[in-house]
Amino acid sequence: MRKRAIWTTALCCAMGFSLAACVPNVEGEGDGQSRVVAGSDLPDDATLQDRIDKVQSDVEAYAPEIRTLEDGTSIQLTPDAASNQFGLNHLNGAPAAYNTQYLNADNRGCVSCHEDGLADLVNNKMDYPHIKITNNLGSDVTPMQCVHCHSEDGYSNSYDSFGSLIHGMHSRDSFKGSCLSCHDATDNGTMRLWEEAKYDVLRGFSYVENAQGRFSYEQETLTDLPQIDWMLATLDDAEVESLVKGSNGESLDSESLINDWDITVSGEVDNPVSVNLGELIKEAPSETFVTGAQCVINPEGGELIANMEITGIPMSYVLDKAGVKEGANVIYPTAPSGYTQALPVEGAENGEIYLVYKLNGEYLTYEEGAPVMVWDTDLRCLGNHTRFVSEVVVASVPEEEVHFYNGLPDREGNYFDKPNAGITNFHDGQIVEVGKPFDFTGFAQAFDEQIVAVEFSLDQGETWTTFDTSDSDETKVVWWTFAYTPENAGSYVMSIRAVSDTGKVSPYPIKVMFNAK
Repeated sequence: MRKRAIWTTALCCAMGFSLAACVPNVEGEGDGQSRVVAGSDLPDDATLQDRIDKVQSDVEAYAPEIRTLEDGTSIQLTPDAASNQFGLNHLNGAPAAYNTQYLNADNRGCVSCHEDGLADLVNNKMDYPHIKITNNLGSDVTPMQCVHCHSEDGYSNSYDSFGSLIHGMHSRDSFKGSCLSCHDATDNGTMRLWEEAKYDVLRGFSYVENAQGRFSYEQETLTDLPQIDWMLATLDDAEVESLVKGSNGESLDSESLINDWDITVSGEVDNPVSVNLGELIKEAPSETFVTGAQCVINPEGGELIANMEITGIPMSYVLDKAGVKEGANVIYPTAPSGYTQALPVEGAENGEIYLVYKLNGEYLTYEEGAPVMVWDTDLRCLGNHTRFVSEVVVASVPEEEVHFYNGLPDREGNYFDKPNAGITNFHDGQIVEVGKPFDFTGFAQAFDEQIVAVEFSLDQGETWTTFDTSDSDETKVVWWTFAYTPENAGSYVMSIRAVSDTGKVSPYPIKVMFNAK
């Protein structure tokens, strides 16, 4: 399994920070974000009660911050101090503001600076144009999700490694924090991202063994198609003007293009043909149904998934017109620019691949690949779904040279997002009502494998409660609901993972904190 990135304190020096800068902010120092507690240090002759009173006053002064987000959600990123959870043994167990006073936890992590969240930052505010990493599912984006793509085993090349990028961006004068604004340091000199380490470091969590709740799932909720922009890099400017734009320069929709769009079938076929898309739609047996897919580099809990109603023509209908030669094993649905991704002839002949011209009941837009894209309902990887399809090339390719996307394995053959599970419409640290059921919602998907179970833990993975989904339709996304009732006030960490029919388990379970009040 791929290991997460680890940084040492030497990076502080490499970034121009002195080791003295790599400590939590203390009262009156740092970037001005830390709170200052009124009053001076205790005198040398202070009594034990004086010291206990001081600790207790600090608990109040350093109470975790409660923030209200734009959508009205209240969150608290740090557990409350409580003597029955942790305290100072040498002061009769008095609760201590360890998390906020000592660890400065409210002022660490990405959201301490980027209060609108990483999704808003990456989607809207970065100088470098990044793909949109959300799909209107309401989940938080974490830096651990970025690591998977920006690594030598990920989609990006090694020069796009997360460590190099993020330290370069934060070496600017605009960054006023220190190493520990983003990292947690250990006693052996290594450092982890704060968002990854915080659930191990923060004190005051309540743990529940074998968490019980009401579970259900469905598979009919529809999504948008993720805006995976690089998939649009299939037409150059001249082709866009001549093929998919009208005289006013605005993108035309599929309905306006269909009657002028031809698709050729060539290569290893008996009778190369060219068919008009408009005529094909009139004569062919179009099908409409719901099917799911996921981006090959969708991170753990990432929103780059689709569960859509597609309307399309079976690829087998078009191939039958041309007659596939014996031994042909690959088709290349191709855009006018030559962009393509290989798909298996077997899948086309079995009715698993479609020429799609409507999504969720609407003709395709330019961004979706107007007027026609290809959709593989078996592999279920968005990377296979070539857009602007104008040609289907049939080929015979040596088996060892063929690769069909059904997830992205690392060098050991393991997957970081197969199966994948995520939580939707929830913010880390969200405040829920104690004693009342709260509906946690999310998804699970495993490319070409079936989701047979979704599992939950409220004790940091020591015990898992398994809910069976073995009767699910493997071609669709599993939308789960877990209604959990926190019986006692406190701060909890919920871990979520999925299991596929081949026995794969989500390697990096999603973790979210919630506060019952």
